[in-house]
Amino acid sequence: MGAGDHIEERVGQPELEWLWRRNWAPDGRTAVCPKCDATSTFHPVKDRRALACSRCGGHVWPTAGTFLARTRIPLSSWFRAAVVYAGTGSAASPATLSQELGLSYRTAWSMHQRLQAAMDENGPDADLIRDIATSWQGVESGLDPRAARAGAQEQESVPQRILEAACRVVARQGLRKTRIADVADEAGVSSAIVHYYFGDAASLLLATIGWLDERLLQRLEEADGDPFAALRNLIALTAPYPGPNREEWLLQLEIFPLAREKQEYMAAIHRLVELYHQAVLSIIARGVEAGAFHPVADTKEVAFRIAAYGEVLSERTVLDFRGFTPEGVERSLAAFAAEQLQIPVDALLSEAPSRRRDS
Repeated sequence: MGAGDHIEERVGQPELEWLWRRNWAPDGRTAVCPKCDATSTFHPVKDRRALACSRCGGHVWPTAGTFLARTRIPLSSWFRAAVVYAGTGSAASPATLSQELGLSYRTAWSMHQRLQAAMDENGPDADLIRDIATSWQGVESGLDPRAARAGAQEQESVPQRILEAACRVVARQGLRKTRIADVADEAGVSSAIVHYYFGDAASLLLATIGWLDERLLQRLEEADGDPFAALRNLIALTAPYPGPNREEWLLQLEIFPLAREKQEYMAAIHRLVELYHQAVLSIIARGVEAGAFHPVADTKEVAFRIAAYGEVLSERTVLDFRGFTPEGVERSLAAFAAEQLQIPVDALLSEAPSRRRDS
């Protein structure tokens, strides 16, 4: 069998292949076997919604752990039902499903109950229903399943979802208590998908730090140009408001102890800290060049003071020191920066400093 063969071509079930790729094997061929823990190729199991590992024979069920588990209703009917259900804003009745899918009312009612429960819970199953609807709308219009799948994958990056989930999970429960399975659940994928993209937990953590670098750059670029707007934006991003700001500070604090033990973690943290300090220096240098800022000392020295002060305030805030709040960080950092740059403090305060920074 050639390397370009697909499961759907061998078993005639494109829905199963779609689930296999989404939850286990993005390349359609290899995944980490949950039984032998090896990266292996898999082949379909006759008359079952399963695939077998070519190394140990262990079975993987792409529907396991989803609302599609343990149902005898054809997957094609479920996928069409997801399109109808999502297209009506979850308002499709059992009668509508029965008519649209050509099923008995009893079967349609059972499907409706399961779909409704999944959407009400708004967890991984709800994400799966929405993903199916996005992909299968094209199939319902006559598009090849693989083309529809490719379109859906272009709309959302699975690796980015995993990295965002890793940041949230570590911030919520701490690094030592975080497992690959926890991140997979948060991202709405299988543990095998996380292993496929990032390997082990250490590699995932390093990738998450790198992703923080990229996200910080993107968020700083939102106010690129006007030095006052850029500095206001940086001060707002420094304040650990609930959401991404707080999660990023918590993740850094979780990694600091490991940095003393592993050089790769130390290097990653150094890059992240240096990026923040360079951003402060760049903004201040632009302001000085434009004649807007008037540092009380050397530009590099003032930039270092402002960056270090922001770091200390934010770290104490996420550690829940008494009297430290995100709003207080924003006000105090703005006041200190204004003093160091000899500008009005009002020029550095956002219009609504108490609002949550979750963009």
